[in-house]
Amino acid sequence: MLLVFFLPILSAQSQISGTVLDAKNTAVAYANVLLLRAADTSLVRGAVTNDNGAFQINDITAGTYLMEVSMLGYQPHRSDIFEMRGGGAQKDLGTIVLQHDAAQLETVEIVAKKPLYEQKIDRLVINVENSITSAGATALDVLERSPGVVVNRQSNSIALAGKSGVVVMINGRINR
Repeated sequence: MLLVFFLPILSAQSQISGTVLDAKNTAVAYANVLLLRAADTSLVRGAVTNDNGAFQINDITAGTYLMEVSMLGYQPHRSDIFEMRGGGAQKDLGTIVLQHDAAQLETVEIVAKKPLYEQKIDRLVINVENSITSAGATALDVLERSPGVVVNRQSNSIALAGKSGVVVMINGRINR
């Protein structure tokens, strides 16, 4: 009978809980909650807040800890050091408020380059400005280095994918 009385006490688990909100008292869902050992800040356990910003970490051994809460777009928050005692100790950290981490960019530069080769429905476009090997080369040299293009300098003909009668355009104008 005595064993049955003490069994619930021995099996009781220690637990830490709390709620994470932002500065506007809105729940921060899916924030990372890390339980760190106070001595060396090594990770003991982790959790993620639910849709209401609540978290709960179970099965904690006795010791001194601190809690770190982080979420993208917010400044990380570290709690003060606290002590957990074994045997079913409950620790409610209450409400943890995360502050927005606003970063102002001075300038943004977007750079786009056309691919060297573009296969269109009716033509193959070679964007020479994107080719390092085309620097200082003639248009005929660029065509010779292009895949599927055969230049015959003796007969002054150009074939594309084995088909002759190719028309060469430079900047959208036909060149003969």
